[in-house]
Amino acid sequence: MVLAYNSGKDPRAEGKEIALVDITNTTVTTSKGKTVTLKANVEDLVAQGLARESQLKYIGQGKAIFVREGCWWCHTLLPEQGHDWQYFGMPPGPDDMVGESPTLFGSDRKAPDLLHVGSRQTSRAWMTQHFWNPRLVQPKSMMPRFDYLWSKNGSGTMVDGKGNAIDEASWDAQYQDYLSKVDAGDFSAAPPAVPSYGEDSDVRKLLDYVLSLK
Repeated sequence: MVLAYNSGKDPRAEGKEIALVDITNTTVTTSKGKTVTLKANVEDLVAQGLARESQLKYIGQGKAIFVREGCWWCHTLLPEQGHDWQYFGMPPGPDDMVGESPTLFGSDRKAPDLLHVGSRQTSRAWMTQHFWNPRLVQPKSMMPRFDYLWSKNGSGTMVDGKGNAIDEASWDAQYQDYLSKVDAGDFSAAPPAVPSYGEDSDVRKLLDYVLSLK
């Protein structure tokens, strides 16, 4: 059940008794003109094919990792007026910030705005490579590697999707060999495959959050 205060404000601030109204399945229009039906829980969203339960489960945790890793130091979630709209999309409206704590507008943009990145870049495989080593997809990227997120809860123990330990040194050696071949003109060379990630790894949670930004 989705509930709202019948007065439109929190009565607890005035020491009053809480009176709630069921607004489940109410249709509302956002500031961007999008019609949205309020849903009660994960099961409703999954049943209508709007999201997978496993993804919804980790989005909140992924946001916490986004904050913890300082992603907002370089990325904004606030397209500016003007040319930003042509590439990054419309800026957020007041309704987009409802229930958001903290709001991640960012401190200083040194990299692309991410408010609608889930619409621009829908490939989970691309995003996985980007987090493991950004230079795999953007050779001049200044973004640091986040390969250590292949661990769980910041444990530092990096394992793949099958639970096997990841030999990062071996991967790095293969990657350097790949770069050497490219520098020598062998453009048929392919970089080493990025390890798969565990179901509850930090990178999976971060991926779910970033790809939910639409």
